Amino acid sequence: MNIFLDTTVTFTDPFLKKYYNKRLLNLCEWAGNNLYISQIVLEETRNKYLVNLKLKKQSLQTAIIELNKHLLDDDKIAEVTLDEYALLEKFDCFYRELNEKGIIQIIPYDNTGHLMPIVVERAIQRKKPFSERKDEFRDCLTWLMYVEVAEQKNLDNCLFITENVNDFYADDKKSLHAELAEDSNRFMLYKSVKEAVENREDFFQVLVRHEREQEKYKSLTIWLESLNITNAYIESILQGRRFHDSIYYEISNFTLNKGYDIRVSNNRDYTVEYADTYAIDDIKISSFETEIESGDVVIHGFADVKTYVELYAYTGRQDRDEDNYDHVGSTDINIIIQFSFTIRPDSEPDDLEILDISQLKRGY
Repeated sequence: MNIFLDTTVTFTDPFLKKYYNKRLLNLCEWAGNNLYISQIVLEETRNKYLVNLKLKKQSLQTAIIELNKHLLDDDKIAEVTLDEYALLEKFDCFYRELNEKGIIQIIPYDNTGHLMPIVVERAIQRKKPFSERKDEFRDCLTWLMYVEVAEQKNLDNCLFITENVNDFYADDKKSLHAELAEDSNRFMLYKSVKEAVENREDFFQVLVRHEREQEKYKSLTIWLESLNITNAYIESILQGRRFHDSIYYEISNFTLNKGYDIRVSNNRDYTVEYADTYAIDDIKISSFETEIESGDVVIHGFADVKTYVELYAYTGRQDRDEDNYDHVGSTDINIIIQFSFTIRPDSEPDDLEILDISQLKRGY
């Protein structure tokens, strides 16, 4: 979906904290829906926010003065020291971060000079969104900017959220005015995010799915914290019956192919041709991390595996083939594995992967 916001959404909720507006932000971040706001709407909202801050500050100060008339000196409340311009900087930072994260796209007006003749013509002809009662210059320019984005990007499923019934809606107060529909037929109009959620099944289903995923994520986070995962916890899983054979198999293949890296003294030095793993003695975790992915808790890290191997070498006494290697000794070696597996509530650990066997060293 592609959602375009009017000032009627942001004037009373500049930080989009209301229930449905906040859900919309979360949805756009999670599902990759596009949320657009014109620079005009943003600057109007910013100015309205500053005006409201000053008005509320003055109202609060007046109330404090009146209250102090009924208080002893020791109980009097100090003057309001609210710095509205510092708060305005936080407003700028809020939208800047949303834009940088790709959650909201701010449409600049620095490239809208070509739209000005259209705006002027509409103002003269009183063509929507202009009317006989007022000159909605900014509404017109914002609308044309949104239309241009939708048409140039060939966007479908476009939602324009505005309560401005007089300037954008047809007489039925539901659909786009016919004069504006001549600009683009890509837009559906809704008076609020709440109305869009309640009337569009696709919007509602995506939102519900997202919130279920969020709830599942929170539940997994709480469960993960309750486990208090330690090295010993992971070691017990890797050495348990479910994963032991898989680790043994991977290490056996590794030592079989890397036997030539091992040397052993047996009266004289032989170059080992291959090593046959016969036991895993111990697994020690060197490092690990946990994360939640697609509803699962994923544990990945590195472990040192103490392994016993039988060593075989060609001694030159017989023809060189796989049946003519002499057993020249045994040793324990330390193998480093990189692993990953998943854990879930009410089920056994699963999905073990040995991502790498990166190093082979003699002994501990």
